[in-house]
Amino acid sequence: MNMNRVFLVLVYIFVALALIIKFYSTNLRLVKNGQSVQYVDYSSSIYHPVMIPTMLAAIGILMPMMGIFTLFDYVYGILFPMFIELSLYYAILICCAPLVKRKLSAKACAALWILPNLMYVAYVQPNFRVQPDVVISLNHHWAIVLMIVWGLGFFVTMGWYILTHLHFRKKILKHSKKVFDDKIFKIWQEEFKESEVKIKQQDSLLICENLTTPLTIGLFKGSIRVLLPHKEYTEHQLRLIFRHELVHLKKDDNLSKFFFAFCNALCWFNPLMWGAMKQCAEDLERSCDAAILMESDQTERKVYAELILNSDADQRGFTTCLSSSFESMRYRLKEIMTPVKLHSGIGVLVAVVLLLSMMTGKTAFAYHSRNLDFSNFGDLVEIRIIEADGITVDDIVQCKTDKTVIDKLSELEVNEISLMYQNSLSHDLCLSMKFEDVSWYSLEIAEIENGLLIYEEYRKEKYYRQLYFCEGETIDSILSMLNLETID
Repeated sequence: MNMNRVFLVLVYIFVALALIIKFYSTNLRLVKNGQSVQYVDYSSSIYHPVMIPTMLAAIGILMPMMGIFTLFDYVYGILFPMFIELSLYYAILICCAPLVKRKLSAKACAALWILPNLMYVAYVQPNFRVQPDVVISLNHHWAIVLMIVWGLGFFVTMGWYILTHLHFRKKILKHSKKVFDDKIFKIWQEEFKESEVKIKQQDSLLICENLTTPLTIGLFKGSIRVLLPHKEYTEHQLRLIFRHELVHLKKDDNLSKFFFAFCNALCWFNPLMWGAMKQCAEDLERSCDAAILMESDQTERKVYAELILNSDADQRGFTTCLSSSFESMRYRLKEIMTPVKLHSGIGVLVAVVLLLSMMTGKTAFAYHSRNLDFSNFGDLVEIRIIEADGITVDDIVQCKTDKTVIDKLSELEVNEISLMYQNSLSHDLCLSMKFEDVSWYSLEIAEIENGLLIYEEYRKEKYYRQLYFCEGETIDSILSMLNLETID
């Protein structure tokens, strides 16, 4: 394991431990029977659900301004590797979901769906990028076609999610009105104050005649609205409804749904992702139920179950609501009425974080095939080979500087890999060269599963670097090209 990988694993563990401590120890306070009761809060600045979408959007906007990375670097250096890893992670998780639900707490199940948000550590910060173990080579023409098809699918899918959300929001707010019932508003103010949810309270509670279930809609603090259907509720029922929606807001579940919609759009042609999105929404509701009913007796559990049964499912857009789909209703009601003590899931979360840290960066994409070009450097003056395992005088050997060495290296067919990989390699060989017109030039070469990674660095008027993949070659084949003599 190279040092970059070790460093990335340590960063993942540090971030995950901070997350888990907050995940299990921070409390959400709500009023129940006139007393303050503590409920678990999942929110964390480290674990904010929209970190990956926000940072990827920022890079996409700033990239043309910086003029450093190209569209190919952005798509094949970040988005496609992320697509591969997200698809693999969610494929494994959805296959294990039945077992996970039987063994782990609802909050751990919900966290597992959102954990890939930690991947922002590796993908957004180039200094954390690790050396890939497998490189997929693409013909430049087909790389362009694939990028266009995938891009269209991503924008259509994400656009559909956003437009559906906006249409549903506009539709229900059009038929909504302020709450003028003093009793309802007083209960809302009490629950809101105790919850310490940081949203705009004024005008945040509405009644809508077209709704059949209480729900919360909105992604930003100023746009969040809690809506009640035009039904008669007892004080006890209202408190349970408000607690349910406030727990969702405290955990940023609306943003979690946006994050998962983004992941689904990113992996739109993976059929498993569509089923995973549904499972994620169900586990978010289960975790909310567990928080609300943490210290409840059987009577209150029955009242809560009846509320869910009498609310029709209406989960459109990035909303959270009390109701549930018919398929998950039976399982959810069983958990409410006959709770079973399950494992907290902390150990599993730590293990999954380690798995993510080891999985991140394993795959890279190569495109734009060409040959190494030394034609503009002038005649070769000196070439040295430095072995990676300990740099001593005895490890430095010099090649004869005849033209055949450069000719052989120029025959290597290489494919460019994204400039998002800025770090040098954990190399097996390092070639240090001097030319008439370039005083400093190096090639770091590392052998991987299906070929060689070649990291080129030199300075001629300006600094230049590029990572290449050479398919089918080995370190021995490179050494055989070079005519070596030991330096005295």
